[in-house]
Amino acid sequence: MNIALVVTLIGAFAVLLTVGAPVALALGGSAMLTVACFFGPTQYLSIPTGMAGATESHVLLAIPFFVLAGTILAESTLSRRLVALAEIVTRRLPGGMGIAMVIAGIFLAGISGSGPADVAILGTIMLPMMLKQGYRRGVASGLTALSGSIGIIVPPSIALIIYGSVTPGVSIERLFLGGVGPGVLMGGLLALTISRLAPRKASGTPTGSEAHGALLPALWKAGWAVLFPFIILGGIYLGIFTPTESAAVAVVYALFVSAVVYRDLNLRTLVHCLADAARITAGVMILVACAALFARILTLEGVAAGVGTWLAETLTNRWVLLLGVNLLVLSAGCFLDAISIFYILVPILLPALTHAGFDPVHLGIIFSVNLAIGQVTPPVGVNLFVSCSLSKAEIGETVRESWPLLAAAVLALVLVNLVPQITLWLPNTMR
Repeated sequence: MNIALVVTLIGAFAVLLTVGAPVALALGGSAMLTVACFFGPTQYLSIPTGMAGATESHVLLAIPFFVLAGTILAESTLSRRLVALAEIVTRRLPGGMGIAMVIAGIFLAGISGSGPADVAILGTIMLPMMLKQGYRRGVASGLTALSGSIGIIVPPSIALIIYGSVTPGVSIERLFLGGVGPGVLMGGLLALTISRLAPRKASGTPTGSEAHGALLPALWKAGWAVLFPFIILGGIYLGIFTPTESAAVAVVYALFVSAVVYRDLNLRTLVHCLADAARITAGVMILVACAALFARILTLEGVAAGVGTWLAETLTNRWVLLLGVNLLVLSAGCFLDAISIFYILVPILLPALTHAGFDPVHLGIIFSVNLAIGQVTPPVGVNLFVSCSLSKAEIGETVRESWPLLAAAVLALVLVNLVPQITLWLPNTMR
């Protein structure tokens, strides 16, 4: 291992991040500087081919389709119908509006697969309603950020697709199924916590007949939205289509529901959705290409193998090893996005963890839950910033007032680590 090369690569990356460069630029720039210094400028000719090759995985083909399906459904009235249904179902419970946000977040995650997009939808529709009911601004903002973060755990999570693409022998089907239990667990703990934090007047007071009378129309209106994740997951595990094909099915379903059923998709809106999906997909693929280049240099220099061997020899207790990995991924998630972390850390950490007897699917979900928490943690928690911008709450205010919600998310992480069956029961049952 060339120590000078590794120091140059990681040092340049850290400097670029510190000065505010985008993550993709920091990854690609530090990698190209390292190539120039240690391999010579002539090696630049191989960089475009390598970066393009990193985006040609058949698994990654699912990303643009899921993104397009999400943008189409986000532009329709589907999200509002989902929110209305969740609000009616929970209105009689203490903190019903907060619980409705968590439920809506889980279902929206099953549609868009993008945390920031879910936060934007939830914040636009539900934040004003929560504030009107007397929720503290910081609590409402924190719940919005955490509810949107569930999108990185439950299918069709883009992060899980990325993890599957960089982890040999791990199927996307098992990852998708593995994310269901932890996603529901985190949602349940958040719902329980917000029911304790909600102001008294936030509890709904309709009679049973009123609630029943409103539920059936709301369920009818939102039925197509509720069916969406079940159709996608059901089709995959019944063998009707593969995960990549399911992404194309998702687009067809989104077009049918928006254009034919709800009739709120016109040509202008479709063009806007296509443009949004292209922009988001381009950003993801640029990040994938740059992260793959960065990771390739680490692999060629033997960093992944060396660190993996050191971890296996030093941390002989498998639970101490897992604790160290959790702390590392959780810390990295405060600064980097999921794609970068999966490309950089998974090749380094996975060999030692699998050697210690941990299931790769379980590890993928552990990584994802850590990153879900990282998305709402300063200094670079993207979901936190989106939520605070919508609620007009200060970052410090949100962190201070919503710490019980963050504690609930950490408890979910601990349980997912200690009880593998929360993750593995469904994939093993559906074999």
